[in-house]
Amino acid sequence: MGTSYIPFLPWAMFFSFIPLLFFWLRTNSLKKILISGWICQFVFTAIGFNWVFYTIREFGNLHWSLALLGALAFFSFANLQIPLAGWIWFLLFGKSKNPAVRVLGLITSLALLERLFPMIFDWHLGYPWLWAGFPAYQLADLIGFFGLSSLTWIFQGIFLYTLVRHSNWKAYTGLGISLAAFAVLNLWGWAHKPQWNPEKQVSVGIIQANIGNLEKQMAEKGFRFRQSILDRYFRLSLEASKEQPDFILWPETAFPDFLTPETFQEGFYGNQVRGFLKEKDPTWLVTGTYSKNPEGKITNSIVVLSKNGYEQLPYHKTHLLAFGEFIPGAHIFPQLKSWLPMVADFARGNGPTVLEVKEVRAGMQICYEGLFDNFSRSLAQKGAEILINVTNDSWFGTWQEPYQHMTMTLARSIEVRLPLIRSTNTGISTVQLPKGQLELQSPMNQEWQHVYSVPYRKNPPLTVFSGFGYWVFPILLVALWAWALIWKRRTDSQD
Repeated sequence: MGTSYIPFLPWAMFFSFIPLLFFWLRTNSLKKILISGWICQFVFTAIGFNWVFYTIREFGNLHWSLALLGALAFFSFANLQIPLAGWIWFLLFGKSKNPAVRVLGLITSLALLERLFPMIFDWHLGYPWLWAGFPAYQLADLIGFFGLSSLTWIFQGIFLYTLVRHSNWKAYTGLGISLAAFAVLNLWGWAHKPQWNPEKQVSVGIIQANIGNLEKQMAEKGFRFRQSILDRYFRLSLEASKEQPDFILWPETAFPDFLTPETFQEGFYGNQVRGFLKEKDPTWLVTGTYSKNPEGKITNSIVVLSKNGYEQLPYHKTHLLAFGEFIPGAHIFPQLKSWLPMVADFARGNGPTVLEVKEVRAGMQICYEGLFDNFSRSLAQKGAEILINVTNDSWFGTWQEPYQHMTMTLARSIEVRLPLIRSTNTGISTVQLPKGQLELQSPMNQEWQHVYSVPYRKNPPLTVFSGFGYWVFPILLVALWAWALIWKRRTDSQD
């Protein structure tokens, strides 16, 4: 699984877990199931998320040995849904003598735990469909990428049953049906062309200033670099403003100071932004920044500015990154804050928020909020006409994470069929249109700016996924799981 996940090609996506699951079916030891499941999740997490070591070292300025310990801790606990699903399956289905019941119970347990287990990075087996370009990813506006992940588990289950019953020629019927189903799904995805007739266009200049981590840290702590950072954004924005975009988009925490209505009017750096907007009127600015909530607590925010100042209240980030923006458990054990002073302590926002940017209703996402399908679904339900994602991936290096993060964020555009505009500090910045057309992508670790004309619809209709489609596969999985339990009881009573 580790070498089938982004940025690798998904060569083993449909059979990657079969060796583990086949071993589970052949053992009667719960201890062996838990140990093998833990080893499996540790290995594929270490392969797919090895950039966590770099992030911990870069973000915390820690010695490599401490960063390694932190990464090992992450690899140990990030995907415990695997051994946990094995434990549940063993208790409920492990003693069944019916191989079909055992396989069905196993696959549905794994798929359900994938949905229920809390993850820092909400990844699953659906995203490789998009990364590989399988046309079936277009069906995500019906069942979501989690639905595609559930389909992947079902395919793995069919292959597993074929392996278990290989001496019975009837088992190969299911394998043939699954291969045909995969072909049909891709043909359906290729032919699936949702009605999306854009009525208007918004012009946006995306700015990627490539601010290094040292510069950001020094600026955030109040030392130097603030003016040079702001000058870099102004220079790139001036280039973009030659095409007179409706608004300019800066990435997450781009503004190198607190930006509140007061500092915009009276602050040294806020005055410079106000002067820039007066000069470039009627262009607006949408930027990530540090701000404060009504209680005065620091927030990671998006603000919408014109020459007149704040056009509306800012959006404050809701899904905060554990150990990056808050310390889990610190509200219960405040002493943790003194033990981990390098970790920020931000206030949470009030949930998915749509802001007016010129005449377009924009659903706001900050960084990895784009990983949560229900978050973007709520934005669509609130009337968003485009999605705006601002991100700073500079902490994660250039290997794996930028591609994983981009793909998982772009998936939201397919699910809700809205244009998605993504501005990052160091890359990858881009625009994706609702039918999956990916526009020009920025280079990584380079200064860059580009102006896009983004077509959109006024008052766009909700996709099936934005409505009841979100619940289709969860209900189906619960029904299959319950059916497996009933089937087991019937076969056990007959024995």
